[in-house]
Amino acid sequence: MRNEAGATADPAVNSSANASECSPAGLVSGQMYFTRVDVLPDRFNTDAFSLSDILQIIRPQLSIHFNFMIDLEWLIQQYSAPCRDSPIICVVGEKMGTDKKSLQTEVNANKWNNVSILGATLPIPFGTHHTKLSILECETKLHIIVSTANLIEGDWDQKTQCFYYASGYFSNDSVSTQSEFAKDLCDYLSEYRLSDTTYWIDRIKNCDLSGISDRLVFSVPGYHQASRMNKFGHPSLSRLLKDRPAPKQDSRRLFLAQCSSIGSLGDKREAWLLPQFLNSLQGGKNLVLARLFLIYPCVEDVRNCLEGYSAGDSLPYQESTAKRQPWLREIMCKWRSEAKGRSKAMPHVKTRLQKNKTQLMVRSYELGVLISDPARVKLPYDYPVAKYGPKDDPWICDMSYTEADSHGKQWIVAVVGAASCELIRYACDETIIREIFTSLNFFDKEKILFILNDREDPTVVGGFHWSLLVLERKIGRFHYYDSMRPAKTAVAKQLVSIITPFLDTKNVTFTIVDCPQQHNSFDCGMYVIEFVRRALKPTNNDPPPAIIDANYIEMERRYWLDIISSLASGSKHQSLIV
Repeated sequence: MRNEAGATADPAVNSSANASECSPAGLVSGQMYFTRVDVLPDRFNTDAFSLSDILQIIRPQLSIHFNFMIDLEWLIQQYSAPCRDSPIICVVGEKMGTDKKSLQTEVNANKWNNVSILGATLPIPFGTHHTKLSILECETKLHIIVSTANLIEGDWDQKTQCFYYASGYFSNDSVSTQSEFAKDLCDYLSEYRLSDTTYWIDRIKNCDLSGISDRLVFSVPGYHQASRMNKFGHPSLSRLLKDRPAPKQDSRRLFLAQCSSIGSLGDKREAWLLPQFLNSLQGGKNLVLARLFLIYPCVEDVRNCLEGYSAGDSLPYQESTAKRQPWLREIMCKWRSEAKGRSKAMPHVKTRLQKNKTQLMVRSYELGVLISDPARVKLPYDYPVAKYGPKDDPWICDMSYTEADSHGKQWIVAVVGAASCELIRYACDETIIREIFTSLNFFDKEKILFILNDREDPTVVGGFHWSLLVLERKIGRFHYYDSMRPAKTAVAKQLVSIITPFLDTKNVTFTIVDCPQQHNSFDCGMYVIEFVRRALKPTNNDPPPAIIDANYIEMERRYWLDIISSLASGSKHQSLIV
């Protein structure tokens, strides 16, 4: 079983439990814990911890955090006052999530002299630094936390998150016999090839982690061949499980996978899921009677959850992907966590995998824990699992949902591309325009985003400026985003005049939004991407605004150039872990 913390447990195996070693207030080395969800009754938060709880217990003198997203101001506030000036190191990616450059800018602006920022290299397009690892040092002890949560308030508030805790005392001399757990952690840190991680590798080698029998399963970006093929991702899991006792051939073995993101798995289950992923879960042993089910929230799970539809931001399964793999619904199960009181706290974990035979291409950094002792595994979901019923559908992030969620909000958004906008502008016939709107499901949408280009002649290549027009259809409110001043409103107003007769209200408003401005003559398209990203957020979700400046736009430009170059190269690599 693969649990929400990325840990895998084989109920047929009952290895000896780790030596239990307690920290103050009950943190036990080698144990899994849930994060606190404050709105739940106290009985569901027993042995659950907030980040401030953890840091208050440990009181670190030195910290290093590896993560995808970090709200640095919030993170510092989670430290108790005496520890806020202690050295804190943050390792983030170069693009997507929280990037090194923007975080360093924030450090400089706030004069946080005790905070250092390091960047994890991401050489392959679409890659992310998705690991969530914290190593905290005290005077006599080292504390290790492998988590599913980003270091942002929203991830530690109303979501179902887990963390794995391990600790050990320092020795005056190098520990003579390193545990496999310690070796795994040192191997993983060495893959960063950062001089600053050398210190932490040395501290791990001088720490007694012999009581930890668990293993780490991790991935780092690169093209891995030969012996390195089995060092990362699900091939690594297969390697670690291959020596486990196999069940009797006539027994039916059940595997449960739980995730919050689904990528392309092929047009049939035999394409990748069964021959590779399920094979790895079985330690390379193909068991005829093995069954696999996937736990992923359905639409009703999301609609009724604590966050409402805004929880769908963390469940990025897209319609185009779902349409290519309708078979997946046959093995899908709803998110149910009544025993833990977390049915309405959406799960957060992301793993995407694709196939390969002679080479393993890994785009991202990932880290999870393999626990083979059932007594120490805390499943975040209920068992037996609840299969999708006839009326259940998986949550699809880019579909519209009209029924009000737990906050009374809807999820009804559409994006109209530049080509469709030009069709609307130059159709010159109400019947044709209505047909275009009908094909775009215009009359079912609540918010519609129009991507605009100022090209005046649709028969020639050209156009000099990109901008964004956002319509709140029911109330006839148009918002116009332009990264240049004075705003170029001609195309936007032309579209408004065409659309207005098709609206339910004639009381139409047009507002030019005060938005970030470009600092050259060619970045308008990059700013439109950011405007769209912001506009797609549901109305009941109000995250802190991103810093959109010249440095940020330059970073995003490099990111999109990587994507375009990758697509243009027609890469034939098939193995993917992101």
